[in-house]
Amino acid sequence: MIELGEVQFKYKKQAMEYVREFLQRHEGSIFDQQSSYFNFFNDLVKRHPEREINNLEQVEVIKNFGGYPAINIKEVGKDFVSISWNKCITGNKASYKLKLRMAMRRAIIDQIMDFKDSCNEYTCSICNEDLTEKVIHVDHEKYFEEIAKEFEETFGKEWELVNLRDHNGWQFKNDSDSSNWQKFHQEKATLRLTCSKCNLSRR
Repeated sequence: MIELGEVQFKYKKQAMEYVREFLQRHEGSIFDQQSSYFNFFNDLVKRHPEREINNLEQVEVIKNFGGYPAINIKEVGKDFVSISWNKCITGNKASYKLKLRMAMRRAIIDQIMDFKDSCNEYTCSICNEDLTEKVIHVDHEKYFEEIAKEFEETFGKEWELVNLRDHNGWQFKNDSDSSNWQKFHQEKATLRLTCSKCNLSRR
């Protein structure tokens, strides 16, 4: 049983869906100790498996670099930092593989945004839906995971990563490693626009 404020969830999946939808509805909002939702957030962040949070003061709802709902938190006497609300629910610590994938995606965000900006028409490449007023996803024709694995097999090493406490994620420690991955991705990836339904259905 997961209890967040006055809301109870029997399964983690239910809690994940509820929190995701809540954050999407309240993007850009800041909740402090006077908010009716404060106990909800306080219970949520205390579940984090890698951080001890005892003096929560404020929670800010944002979008992360990938466009997904995220939260920044501020403890009394400290600056805002980002934490994973996903981890707060699952209780799972990030594996090296997950950290590496986060670093890889962060390293190519400029390529993703440049591709999106270069498109003259916003149409889903799979179902042909007009995306002019829709949420637009940039998808890999060849799965991102396949490209990432090929990169690992080609270079055959364990990369040093840095935890970005203020941005809730990971990045390559060495610029040369980041540059090698960016070049590899640029050569191997074919990007396309899709609607959210088509993109998520491929996962």
